[in-house]
Amino acid sequence: MTRLLERHVPIDGIGIQGHFDARFVPGIDELVANFQRFADLGLTVNISELDVRVAPLGGSRAYRLAVQKQIYQRVAAACAQVEACEGITTWGFTDAHSWVDATFGADDPLLFDDQYQKKPAYFGYVDGFLGVPLDDPPGTARAAARGIDAARSTSAHSSDSTFSTTYPELSRL
Repeated sequence: MTRLLERHVPIDGIGIQGHFDARFVPGIDELVANFQRFADLGLTVNISELDVRVAPLGGSRAYRLAVQKQIYQRVAAACAQVEACEGITTWGFTDAHSWVDATFGADDPLLFDDQYQKKPAYFGYVDGFLGVPLDDPPGTARAAARGIDAARSTSAHSSDSTFSTTYPELSRL
């Protein structure tokens, strides 16, 4: 990119496709650093085609949706932290009509489920833009300091019961 800009190629911004596999998503610091390095070149940044595949994670549906929520929150929070990040576009909005199923098999990559209901990822996405602190993964020093341990977290994810989060104050979003 630097060489193109040095040659005065008219580039105003960059779009970063966000087709994430939940097993391999960069941390927030890495996302911010990557977005910022383009911003430092004077470019605007947009995350395009965001979706988060969770089927490869295995585990219960509740666990997969909780991880997906954290990833959507992480991406939104990273964008919000970089002034040049102008926005995020998801690659669809409901799991009922996702390209992912035809390409990778059954999955739930988007913010709304097959019944057009908000998933935990939706609330994580909103939280990221609002600056709500990210959850710390179990087993990290920050999680231990906050009283989150791996054993308790694992048991919380061991059920296939429906995982739901409600934010009455955000119901109009």
